[in-house]
Amino acid sequence: MWIVSFLLGACAPSLLPGTAVDTSVPATETSVPTGSNPTLGPALSFGSGEAPTNLLVVSLDTTRRDRISRYAPDLDTTPTLDSFLEEAVVLDDHRSCSNWTTPSMVCAMTGRHPVDDGFWPASADPSVPSTPDDLSTLARLLSADGFDTRLVTSNAMFSAQTGGGAGFDTEVLLEWSPAEPIRAAAIEQARELMSTANPFYLHVHFFDPHQDYCPPDAYVPNDLPELGLSVCGDWGEALRRYEVEDTAWQDDFLTHVDAYYQAELRYWDDQFGLLLTELDAMGARDDTLVVFLTDHGEQFMERGEVEHALELYAEENRAAAAFWARDLEPRAWTGPTVHQDLAATVMDLYELDGDPTGQALGTASDDRSMRLLHYQLDERGPIRMSVVEGDGQLFYNWDGTRAFHRIDTDPTHRDDLYDATDPQVIELWDEMDVWVDTVRSAWTHLDEPTAPGP
Repeated sequence: MWIVSFLLGACAPSLLPGTAVDTSVPATETSVPTGSNPTLGPALSFGSGEAPTNLLVVSLDTTRRDRISRYAPDLDTTPTLDSFLEEAVVLDDHRSCSNWTTPSMVCAMTGRHPVDDGFWPASADPSVPSTPDDLSTLARLLSADGFDTRLVTSNAMFSAQTGGGAGFDTEVLLEWSPAEPIRAAAIEQARELMSTANPFYLHVHFFDPHQDYCPPDAYVPNDLPELGLSVCGDWGEALRRYEVEDTAWQDDFLTHVDAYYQAELRYWDDQFGLLLTELDAMGARDDTLVVFLTDHGEQFMERGEVEHALELYAEENRAAAAFWARDLEPRAWTGPTVHQDLAATVMDLYELDGDPTGQALGTASDDRSMRLLHYQLDERGPIRMSVVEGDGQLFYNWDGTRAFHRIDTDPTHRDDLYDATDPQVIELWDEMDVWVDTVRSAWTHLDEPTAPGP
C-alpha cells in the first residue's frame, strides 16, 4: 500500500529557478500532508497516485554544479541534462554530505551520514572504522523487497568494494571507463531486466568528468593557448610546471583545465542523451522513477589545488539532483536538501525498512541545519566540518581554522565574514558544537579539537 497522503493535494505549477512561490496557506488547513513543505507545497505529485514500479539512478562523478548549464546559462555543456531537469522535480539548493565519491555516495545510498554510525570510508586512519559489511543500502533494501538490483559503475570508489555500492545482485565494474562503454553496459543490463517479471533497480555511475580530463578530440576546442603539454596524459608534469611557471602560463593552464573539463561534461551529456533514447526505445522508462545526482564537485585552484577531497566550499560540495517520472509533475524545488534526503525519499516512496537520518523530500523545514564533513589522514590536513542553515554557512577545521560565508550574497564562498560577535555566527555555533561533539564521541582517539566555539 502506497503512502497516499504523500501524493495528495493540488499539484504545484512547474517552476523555473528564481520563480516566486505562493507561500499562503488556506485558513481551513490545519496540517501539512506527508511529503509537503509548509512554504513550498507537495514535493512529488504522480499522476497515477503512486510511484513507478522500477527505479533507475544515474550518478555523475566530480561535477561542479556551476559547470552544468542550467546553473551557468553562458555555458552549453549539458543541453540534454538541462532538458531532463526541466521535466523533473529538480533540487536547486542541493549539497553533498562530503567532497569525494565514497562518503558522498554512502550518504546518497543509505540516507545516513557515515558519522551517524561511527565510521568513515577510506579515511586511512586505522582507529576509524571503515564501511561496515552490512551497510543498509538502497540496493540491499530493494533486493530484499524483490527487486532485481544491478550496478554499472566506472569507479571502484562506488562499488561493492567500498560499501556505498554494496548489496547489488549484479555489479559491472568498468574502472575508469569513459561514458560510452558505461552506457553500452547499462543498456545491456536494462535489456536483461526488461525480460524479467521482477521490478528492477538499475544504477549507472559515470566517471566523467574526472581527472585526467580526456574527452574525445572532437569535443576539445581548437583555439586554446599553447601549453607545450596536454592536461590529458601529462597531468603530473602539468602540475609540476604550474609550481614554477609564470602567471601567464598558469592562467593558460587553468584555461586548458576548464576547457577539457567542460568538453568531458559535454561528451557525457551526449552519451546521457543516447542512454535515455535507448531506454525509451525498449520502454524501460515507462514505469520507472529516475533519480539523477552528482556525487561532488572539483576545485580549479580556488583554494590552491585542481582536485577534490580537500575542502567543503561550494566548488567541491555543491551538487545537483532530481527526480523524474513520466507522470511526475515537474517543478523546481527550492528548499535546502542534502544527499541523505535522496535515499530517504526513495525509502519513503517504496516503503523500505531503512532508518535514514536524511529527510524525505518535502518533509524538511526551510530553516533546517545540514552537516558536512571531510576526513582523510594524510597531507590534506585536519578534519573539516561545515554547518549550513538558512543563508549562512559556518566552516570549522579541527585545527581551529574557521570561516563564515553568506550564501545569498556570496554563493561561491569568496568573502569570509567571520565575526565571533555576529549573532548568526553564534547561532550556527550552536549547531557546530553538536557536530563537533558527535565526531569527538564517535572517534575518541582523536586529539581534542582546537578552540571550538565562536
